[in-house]
Amino acid sequence: MWVRRSHRQGRIRGTKNRRRRQVDMSPHLAATLKDWKLTQKKRSLAQGIPAPEWTFSVSDEKMLHRNTLKWHTDKCLDKIGLRGVILHDLRHSYATIRLMKGNNLGDVSRQPGHQSVKVTDGVYCHWIPGSFKK
Repeated sequence: MWVRRSHRQGRIRGTKNRRRRQVDMSPHLAATLKDWKLTQKKRSLAQGIPAPEWTFSVSDEKMLHRNTLKWHTDKCLDKIGLRGVILHDLRHSYATIRLMKGNNLGDVSRQPGHQSVKVTDGVYCHWIPGSFKK
């Protein structure tokens, strides 16, 4: 999947570093999202309305509001016993776990769109025991 823009401060903008990036996605997630988009298109055709631009939208076809996303995320995390976790924490967990599994620092750095591996190293590597310690 390609990340070409972001939603920050209530507006759609280019990415922070002005570069698009490709992010990893499991085949299962890719298939699930593809099925969801098809469901949205079928529903729109049946209702005689345009298909929503956004993968996750509300009934008036506007982008899902961040508070609604937070509410749903909190509900899912609560079901698996993770309380007090914010969505951004999951981004950190993803990168840290990949590094702990021995994935290439450069590859992991590209996923969140860091300008350089130095950023990734500074933010995540201090959590990893052993050779990554400074």
